Amino acid sequence: MILYYTDPSVTIYHGDCRDITDNTLGITVDAIIADPPYNVGRDYGAQTNDLRSAADYERWTSEWFTAVRCLAWKMVVFPGLKRGCLEMWLRTFKPSAIGCWYKNHGSARTLIGINHWEPWLYWCGDKGALGGSDVIHSKVETVRMMGSREVSPSHPGQKPIDLLQRLIGKLRCDVVLDPFMGSGTTLIAAKNLGLRVVGIELEEKYCEVAANRCSQEVLDLVGA
Repeated sequence: MILYYTDPSVTIYHGDCRDITDNTLGITVDAIIADPPYNVGRDYGAQTNDLRSAADYERWTSEWFTAVRCLAWKMVVFPGLKRGCLEMWLRTFKPSAIGCWYKNHGSARTLIGINHWEPWLYWCGDKGALGGSDVIHSKVETVRMMGSREVSPSHPGQKPIDLLQRLIGKLRCDVVLDPFMGSGTTLIAAKNLGLRVVGIELEEKYCEVAANRCSQEVLDLVGA
């Protein structure tokens, strides 16, 4: 991985998160938020294969999950719903519990016919706490998006800033790692909260987008 950008709050690496080691980052992270490709054929760029066989996708997922999971005991992953992604995560990686992103302005549909929501999975280690309460395995957490989705043509899978800020707040952390940084929304969310954050991205064009966003003197407005 190559150091691409740094400022007092943000560090960006251009490279593959599977190459990460304990000594790569030079900083200890205490929470991870990952929004990997969902294996649905989206066009992220020349370096990213977003359409594998189910077996190859599970193998690739295991490789990156194993590489980053050891860095922090608190972790959130957006698994997607299509092509058996959620079932794979529940079967193979056994999260502590499932949360829900409820999109009150969303329009996406899934193969199971449900509108306006996406799951996130979270792991909380032996401490078993997220956002100040014990993890209840059957409980569905909900974040309601107040206002419209942040619109950016630069990345096909961008999440809203306020969603990421709420998730980071629930994780109660000081240093966040995003191993699939994309256009840098997690970085902006963490920076808005006054936290340190590290992003890793395979596609250099998104490293440039994220670096430009993070270097702005006035940060992005929440929900903009």
